[in-house]
Amino acid sequence: MSDAEGGDEDLAGLIVRRQGAGRFGAYGEVFRLPDGSCVKVFKSKPEARRARESELLAYKLASESPDLAKHTPARVRSVRIARVLDENGQDISRQFDLEFAIQREFVDGVSQKVGQLAVSAIEELRSRFRQVGICTVDADAVMTPQGGIVLIDIAARSMCNGACPACDPGC
Repeated sequence: MSDAEGGDEDLAGLIVRRQGAGRFGAYGEVFRLPDGSCVKVFKSKPEARRARESELLAYKLASESPDLAKHTPARVRSVRIARVLDENGQDISRQFDLEFAIQREFVDGVSQKVGQLAVSAIEELRSRFRQVGICTVDADAVMTPQGGIVLIDIAARSMCNGACPACDPGC
């Protein structure tokens, strides 16, 4: 995970900086913020923007179901940030699309790829997400200290157009 410094309410002045081993993904990087939330900053490439839109739509779909909302992070919103710095303080903002980031609750717990879990509770939960059009193939399941399961990095099936694992009926 990474940390952030500074920023105002809408995050337009926020500068995030990598701290140690960050949380990197195919489309972006996650930075932990002092207020208990985190921000996912997406890479500067077209497929990353599509992934961001799909993730935002998936969180919106989940939030419309009280049953599923409790299994996704709270306070999800689209934000923009000012800059991204590496571990040495060098500006690496060019690698990212600063106008289109996602801020959400930081979920504390043990994280694993959903596909690596053979727990019946996960399979039942994935089925409920699938029923509302949300793909969980590449999602992470965070097992919280309180015994809950929260899914992050989910995607909306309607946005894949045959180009991602969401088209797999087993998503």
